[in-house]
Order: sequence, then C-alpha cells, then structure tokens
Amino acid sequence: MSKAEQSRRNSSVELLKLLALFIIVISHSLPRYGTSQYTVDFNYARVNLDYVLTIVEYYFGQIGNAIFIACSSWFLLEHNRIRSDKVRMIVTDSFIISVAYVTLFLMLGIKLDAKTIVKQFFPIIFENNWFVSCYLIMYVTHGILNRLIEAMDKMEHLNIVLGCVFLYGILEIVVSSDYRYCDLLGFFTIYLLVGYIKKYNRKEYDWSRIFATAFIALLIEIIVTNYCGTIFDAFSDKVLRWCRFNNIVIIVIAISLLFIALRFSFYSKRLNYASSMSLLIYLIHENDLLSMYIKPAMWKVICENLNNSYLAFYTLVFAIILFLVSGLIAVIYKKSIRKWGDIISKWAFTRLHMIYEHIMSVVYNL
Repeated sequence: MSKAEQSRRNSSVELLKLLALFIIVISHSLPRYGTSQYTVDFNYARVNLDYVLTIVEYYFGQIGNAIFIACSSWFLLEHNRIRSDKVRMIVTDSFIISVAYVTLFLMLGIKLDAKTIVKQFFPIIFENNWFVSCYLIMYVTHGILNRLIEAMDKMEHLNIVLGCVFLYGILEIVVSSDYRYCDLLGFFTIYLLVGYIKKYNRKEYDWSRIFATAFIALLIEIIVTNYCGTIFDAFSDKVLRWCRFNNIVIIVIAISLLFIALRFSFYSKRLNYASSMSLLIYLIHENDLLSMYIKPAMWKVICENLNNSYLAFYTLVFAIILFLVSGLIAVIYKKSIRKWGDIISKWAFTRLHMIYEHIMSVVYNL
C-alpha cells in the first residue's frame, strides 16, 4: 500500500481490520491442530460452559475473515486500479515466509516429507493460506467487479446480490458444504453486497441493532446445535456445521460492524501502518508447519501444567502472545528481509513479464 493510499484511508476501518485479524488469531490459537491427546475435535458436542466459549472462539475465525473481506471490499470499491507491486509482494511475502519456516524446521532437525516441502515452496498454488490466495484473486479482479456494479441498475444489482446470498450464504450452508461452491464465491458475494449497500442505501439501517440481532442469532445457532448434539446422535458431530464465513448470519455481523465503524472517521498514521501489515501477520501466525508442530507442543505444555477447565481463557492469552510475537516478527521482516525480497522479486517479475510479452507477440502474429 502506498503512503498516499494510507493517508486517505479511514483509520476506524483499519482498526476494525486489526480487530478482525486478532479474533482470527484467537480461533487459530485453539488446540485444534495435530493428532496428540491434547488436540480437541470441536465438531463434537459437550455439556460444558467453557467448551461452548471455545466454540464461540472457533467461530471468531470465520467472523474475522468476513470482516476483513468486507473492509477490503469497501476500499477496493473506490477505484479500479490494480497495483502490480502489491500483487508481486503478496506472492513474494508468501514465498519467503513459507521457505523461512521450512529452513528453520530443517535446521532444528525436524523431518519433513517431500510433499510438505514442495507445498511450502509454492504457498499460493497449493493454498497454504487459502484466505491469502482468495484475497489475491479478488484484488486482481476487483476492477471487473466494479465495472459490473457500475453497469447494473439498482434492481439488477439487488437481484444478483439476493441470488448470491441465497445460493452461497444460505443454501450452501444448509444443504451441503459441496453445493457447487468455492471460497472465492463467498468473497465475491460479500463484495457485491457491500457494493450494493455502499452505492444505494447504507444510511437507511440501524446497524447497531442489526449487529446485536445477528450476533445473538449466531450464539443461538451455536448453543442450540451443541445442545441438540448432546441429545441426538445425528447432531453430535455438527457443532461447527455453521462455522463458515459465507454463513449469512456471519456476513451480516461483518457488514454491520463495517458500517458502524464508518460512523467514526479519524486518521492515525500508526494505526494505518499496523493495519498495512495484516497479511504479513496472517502469513506468519498461520503457517502449516507452525500449526502442525509448534502449536500442539505449546498446548501440551499448557495442558500438563495448568487446569484444563479454563481452556477459553488460556486460548485468549495464547492468542495475545501469538498476535504480538507475529506482529514483532512482521516489523523486523518488513525492515530487513523484505527489502531484499522486493529487489529480487522485482528483477524476477520484470524478466517474467518480458517473456510473457514475447510469447504474446509471437501468438498475436501467428
């Protein structure tokens, strides 16, 4: 992001993006990874208040994803410009951080199979961080989406939004997770919905009341599903059935928070700088190797030395530490390794662009 772009951005929305990232980190801090005796399968229902709280923390991840998409959509709707440097650095950062993890783990003597190593060398292709891959596609196609929005009248836009919300925000959630759906469709659904509200009637709603209603509805979803799971076997492993960022209730929570944040307009250089590193923090805290080895080891230490009755609280503390450490590493990375990565990737991408232009000229002249 350029300095000029940062200065134009409403810091209230940037603050919301940081909040979204933090609750994503909370979800990723749960003992959900690995196969040890300390790993918890949160799909299954249990009669335990602390467990229900951890389920809410699990849902935080999808709420955070939806908030981040909504906030990004708000900014991308303002222009059709695609910055090639931004695309290049997202790819470069993903590659460098993934390779750094592989190098560190091999130096520590941890044996990694060939498949895992190859995936780390091609993080975008193999969707090591699915969210970053989808965000990258949404970014490079947002100009097309904007032109589509500009070309439609209000009724056409509304019909498309309602169709997408019904198919991918309701039917896909209720019927099956395989209902002709991919996560990118969820991104586009939120983008088009934010675009409609921004273009036509964002001030006509009581967003605070909408948020409160949607959040209570989500809590009811979680509590009722968990309760039914303790009574009926058919629901016993369905606690996370609704835990998808394209869940219409979660989408409403995200969009209502966005428009609540937009009521407060202010600018903070430090806040915008911190928010500009959101994707770096995401890449650092949720690498596959970190999830497979380090997080399970941390939970082993926690469970062996502390009372397991406070899992939700330990998760919150773990998340705060992970968030701060990831942020610190992101700052160090941005001021050191990233500069070299920028130089090398700029050279590599320039050469690739030259090759692409040569191939296209040959094809064009056939």
